[in-house]
Amino acid sequence: MTRKFFPASWVLYAVLLAACGGGGGSSSTPMVNVPDLVGDTQAAATSALTGVGLTLGTVTTQNSASVAAGAVISEMPAAGASVASGSSVALVVSSGPVMVNVPNVVGTTQSVATTAITNAGLTVGTVTMSSSATVAAGEVISENPASGTSVASGSAVALIISSGSGPVTVPNVVGQAQSTATGTLTGLGLSVTATMQASTTVASGKVISETPTAGTSVSGGTNVALVVSSGAGAAVPSVVGDTQAAATSAITGAGFAVGIVSTQSSNSIAAGIVISQNPAAGANAGTGSKVNLVVSNGTTAANTLSVVVDQGPAALAQANQGSANTLYASVTICTPGTTICQTIDHVQVDTGSIGLQILSEVINGPTPAPIIDPATQAPLRECVQFADGYSWGSMATADVTFGDAATGARSIANLPIHIIGDKAAGSAPASCSKSLSSENTVLEFGANGIIGIGYFVQDCGMTCVTNALSPLYYACPSQGTCQPTTVALSNQLTNPIAALSSDNTGAYIVLPAVSPPGAANLNGKIYFGVDTQSNNALGSATVYTVDDFGDFDTNYNSKDFGSSFIDSGSNAYFFADSTIVACKTDIGWFCPNPTLNLSATITGKNNASLVVNFTVGNAELLFSDSSLTVFPTLAGSNGGFTGLDASFDWGLPFLFGRPYFVLFENYVGAAAKPSSAF
Repeated sequence: MTRKFFPASWVLYAVLLAACGGGGGSSSTPMVNVPDLVGDTQAAATSALTGVGLTLGTVTTQNSASVAAGAVISEMPAAGASVASGSSVALVVSSGPVMVNVPNVVGTTQSVATTAITNAGLTVGTVTMSSSATVAAGEVISENPASGTSVASGSAVALIISSGSGPVTVPNVVGQAQSTATGTLTGLGLSVTATMQASTTVASGKVISETPTAGTSVSGGTNVALVVSSGAGAAVPSVVGDTQAAATSAITGAGFAVGIVSTQSSNSIAAGIVISQNPAAGANAGTGSKVNLVVSNGTTAANTLSVVVDQGPAALAQANQGSANTLYASVTICTPGTTICQTIDHVQVDTGSIGLQILSEVINGPTPAPIIDPATQAPLRECVQFADGYSWGSMATADVTFGDAATGARSIANLPIHIIGDKAAGSAPASCSKSLSSENTVLEFGANGIIGIGYFVQDCGMTCVTNALSPLYYACPSQGTCQPTTVALSNQLTNPIAALSSDNTGAYIVLPAVSPPGAANLNGKIYFGVDTQSNNALGSATVYTVDDFGDFDTNYNSKDFGSSFIDSGSNAYFFADSTIVACKTDIGWFCPNPTLNLSATITGKNNASLVVNFTVGNAELLFSDSSLTVFPTLAGSNGGFTGLDASFDWGLPFLFGRPYFVLFENYVGAAAKPSSAF
């Protein structure tokens, strides 16, 4: 199938941190290897660093359920990395597990208890049923640990749920008032749901029918569905095409009530006009019933980009190579200041990197203008290292247009872009390629390029303005070798959404939910900006702030992954778990059978947290169906990738059915720093 996509920013962040500590080094500076400090006390780690000629950098604390308080959770640069003598090493030190009190859920229903437990940062453990003559069916008899006990966050709370005193015979409640019937049924330990239906024979508010029927023997807690009369009813008036005010008057005048009013963009129906109604005009409904309306909010705002998950670029199909869980969009590039343009499809959308990168082999017509290093007058090149490979090419500027043409595409003049695999760039220097695999062709890359829309405005920022870092930007004279160079902000790869003149505060990604095993393709939208238009409002979404590296915490299987991230450019969930069966043929992927239902807790740097339930399927079974490209249960191990052992990579499947906001560093609002929200 396709390669594992990890964000370029992982390597970049490691470089930036080394630079902040004086790293980068030159041939005249002694190089030393960073010692392995994980598990050491902070004092022991400090001693080990000074012993090899390094210094202690930033020390941050982080709760951990698996690492003792005072011990090192992770270090950056990672153990074994070669850095200049005198460089600083940043540490993340455990402050021990987050301790929380077990809430009192005895006497509540199982669903209420589950909500209370998860909201407290705990998980529901073993649930057993037990008969009880005193506790109603479906309610909690006892919990373990008991309420008020202080336990580590993520701990399991076992529940014993009442199954009632025994079999219950459903009574006959047909003809009774809804409140009377409900009281009778719940008094017997049964649960009740009700729907309304117009009737000319049964008085309003009384039960028309019940399911299961009267006389049926059921267990305690069984739900009885009631159909309740809403009265003789009347025909719902037609309000499609009316203004919302006129529709409201017509509905209430006919004896009905206005229910949910939602808005929808329309290029053909003026703002404020009703697009549709439910129930439909002429339907018979009971007096007082609600009529839901969809009202136009006018022409679609020009801030949308259509995205798709499908088979990928034509080059993949021609090589009989598939694509899996890769989010693509189209972008148009032009020779600066001209109308010589080309629309390039299947450019991967990546929230884990920054900037527009296009494969040289797919550019046919436009001629992006080379960027020249002002200090040396040599062409500027860039190296991007992924977890599984590297890409090398030229830096240039192009006029770029992206967004849906039907609603008004957005343009950016002279945007710095990276032309991957550009022959003019020559061979990558050894400090770029190292022992990594080349990803300089479409077949190697799996896409025609990348649209990087991560948290930051530039891919390196002020650090690269003042530091010549390797491997990042290089000046490459025609005579001589490529050398790392400083780069002005205006010449760095730039987040294209952040470069817009408006709607530039973030990205709102909306993808539909996908049922296992998957789908042939998936269509979605990206809305430019956050809180700039009605279609990108943050609303009630919870904000999870990230650190300067774009990371937050994930607690999985009682282990803290402090360098976790959400990345649309990773085509699966990637995390270390040696207990999950690995695939024998498709190395690196998980192949449990049957599928596994798992959960983990995401915690932002602002301490906002969420328990995420997810499913891991058998990758080899998924890949055996060549018609599928969308896999909601695809997962693999990142344990073999340097620097990722402390990460939990929430890849593209995390976004299926989960509207997701990326709040850029220039966002001003609910978050004071780069954040995710969902």
